[in-house]
Amino acid sequence: MRFLFALFCVLLPLGSTFEAPAVSDPITISGFANWSDEVQVSEGVHWSPSSKLAAKRLIARLGADLDSMLVFYKKRGAEDVLTTYRKPVQQILRVYGLKYEEISYQSLNSAGKKMSREYVFPKMQVSYANNLVRLNASKCSLRGFEIFNIGTWFKTQCQVQKPSVDVFLRAQMATELSFGPGNLPDVVNYELSKLRYVLSNKIPFEIVGQKLTFRGVGSPFGSDNKVWLGSASGWFDFKINVDAKNWKARVDYFSPDPQKLSENTTLDLASRMIHF
Repeated sequence: MRFLFALFCVLLPLGSTFEAPAVSDPITISGFANWSDEVQVSEGVHWSPSSKLAAKRLIARLGADLDSMLVFYKKRGAEDVLTTYRKPVQQILRVYGLKYEEISYQSLNSAGKKMSREYVFPKMQVSYANNLVRLNASKCSLRGFEIFNIGTWFKTQCQVQKPSVDVFLRAQMATELSFGPGNLPDVVNYELSKLRYVLSNKIPFEIVGQKLTFRGVGSPFGSDNKVWLGSASGWFDFKINVDAKNWKARVDYFSPDPQKLSENTTLDLASRMIHF
């Protein structure tokens, strides 16, 4: 055997190297770029009645929170409210067309001096949309118009400014989508590694619904002998199609579908959040 190997090496052309045949991947991947963080929640989404009701309730609650703040300031003798807008150095929202900014309020006395520390609103910074419920000016007055007090004539009265239901819901959805697919790529890669093992080694399998079950004896995945073939929830979805005859497969990645997501909403008033 050693003699044959030595003879083989001698017969190789000078300068050539021996390479093992390349092993092709049995899985074709398509559309992974659809899982980009840059997701657009465009106009034209037809919101369900339950989504609209959830938005109206949450907008009303946030407005009531601001009204309570104004009442508190007024009882303390404040005359004006100062609004400060801060844009973070790094945007936490990565959804096309939307920018996050933090809003805080401070009460001022008649001399224009600050009477309180900054009050960040909302208290729970959980959603870009909640910041759309805000006061109507960078500085507004808590005193109503008084005909005999010229100082009140040209001041903007404090009022709560509220977004439309459509804008609010788009921003709520954008907040969730801004976090991207999360750990889903890792989950899918794990499923593909099991499928790759099955197809490369021609392990017998069967498909029922969205699960592929293979013979797990001697598998490097232990007792985990099932492959999840995808979902169609409207979120960051994927779909695996298996060609059993040729021991091949194709995985397609799909970007979120705002219209489909809009059909299922959950309102969490305690956390001031709408989930899709």
